[in-house]
Amino acid sequence: MGNENLNEYEFDCFLSSIRCRTKIDIHKHFNFHELYYAVDNGGYQFLSKNRRIKMRKGDLFFYPVSHLHISNGESGKLVRSMVVYLGRKMFSPDIPGESDAYNIVDMLCRRAEDGNYLVPLKPSGRKTVGKLMLKLVEAQKNRSPGIMLYSRIVIQQILLAILNEGGWPGDMNMSFSRITGETRIKRACRYIDTHYNRKLTVSDIANVVNMSRSHLHAVFYRETGKTLTEYINEARCNAAIKLLGNNEKSIEQIAAESGFSSVSNFYRAFREQIGSPPADFRKS
Repeated sequence: MGNENLNEYEFDCFLSSIRCRTKIDIHKHFNFHELYYAVDNGGYQFLSKNRRIKMRKGDLFFYPVSHLHISNGESGKLVRSMVVYLGRKMFSPDIPGESDAYNIVDMLCRRAEDGNYLVPLKPSGRKTVGKLMLKLVEAQKNRSPGIMLYSRIVIQQILLAILNEGGWPGDMNMSFSRITGETRIKRACRYIDTHYNRKLTVSDIANVVNMSRSHLHAVFYRETGKTLTEYINEARCNAAIKLLGNNEKSIEQIAAESGFSSVSNFYRAFREQIGSPPADFRKS
């Protein structure tokens, strides 16, 4: 298994062999992204308890920080894989020679936010990435001199293979110009809009857009005119409005399904956003 205690500037890689597990423990990482390469046919990638993807030999999956996932084998079959953990700040957009690597990772993050975790690779790309990941795993195991420099080079080669040998749609925006603050705030808004019914923390959102908490607060307010809390509550209240039309659901159920931690928080936020309590809004 890899080092789950990596900081946001480090990386790790390892071989993994799994059999069918009866208990599926969906998890997420907080400081690093994950590249998962299927060495064998078989097994599944679980994105939730109800959504899974059958793995084929040569498949490559990318999971950004804070995205739920778990791999599982099949009954009576050992499934092998190669896994790379990439610290979310391993590459900088401000350092010449690293900006392309940063923007490729950023593109993969944006695809994943739309639910696209399987990286599209041509047959040649699947072979190239497999060979490079094997080089990386073997180098990490041997710990030869210059391992850190060598590994960073191989990781960048993997990212270049994803870019140059990917089976991207014709309309995919393959421009890797520097990501602006406005673009990151749009990503933060989209993340909130699709995760409002879960427990959301500023740290989670900051990790997704690769910004510090203080910088995210400042830029978010500058670009939207709202605080993060205001935007989250607005998204949750908009969802609650739709649910209030269903008279079979109790206020407690609607509060929980909209992402509020308590009914009192729901009432307070709803009154601030809409101007009346949820019960009164339902009657109107």
